Amino acid sequence: MKVILRDPILADGNLQRKSILALKWLISSYSTLRPASLPVAPHPLRFPGGTNVYICTEYKQAGAIFRGHADYRSMGPWYDWVMLRWAREDNQRYAGDADCQAAYGDDEATTLEHLYAPGKILGFVSEESANCDEETELASKGEMMAVASTCDFSHSRDSVFSTKWQQSYVYHADNCKAPNIQLVDVNSIVRHCLMVPHDASHSSYHEIWCKELWGNEFNDCS
Repeated sequence: MKVILRDPILADGNLQRKSILALKWLISSYSTLRPASLPVAPHPLRFPGGTNVYICTEYKQAGAIFRGHADYRSMGPWYDWVMLRWAREDNQRYAGDADCQAAYGDDEATTLEHLYAPGKILGFVSEESANCDEETELASKGEMMAVASTCDFSHSRDSVFSTKWQQSYVYHADNCKAPNIQLVDVNSIVRHCLMVPHDASHSSYHEIWCKELWGNEFNDCS
């Protein structure tokens, strides 16, 4: 999957290289460190050669706060689910189902040019320390990215106001699989979404639609 990047310079930029290092570290750390030991802003993660990347647990966008914290206020993990806007590649065959309302929150023109799939935020990376209590300019400059465990594009209508999604996986040797973790431009976050796991395996989820959409399903005047 390819994430939409508003600033094309990011593809070869310095932050992208730093963020990839941070992403690899995050993936390995989540399996080897206790949650409370993960570093968060304002303390930078230092790589060989003097490279610094800040690991942030919160990000504020248009008044909405998005969190990805392994032990929020020492009360357990808090990982927000969000709907993500992905760039549609030329050979991309997946087509969104308008009846599933995945693109809710975007206008029609934007919807036609992109694909949509949810992701669970694990944290944020930035090359500058950011204060989530204030609106930050880091996102507009392409200097803040989210680390997200993503779902596949394919989805299906589940109930009157829910959609079923499948966890996206990457496969390794001996057919071992692990959740697909991506670096995502925070500008591609569309909205929060409520995801309920289908069972204990967390291999599929039920997205409960925004309550603003419920009334239309019970009062179809067409």
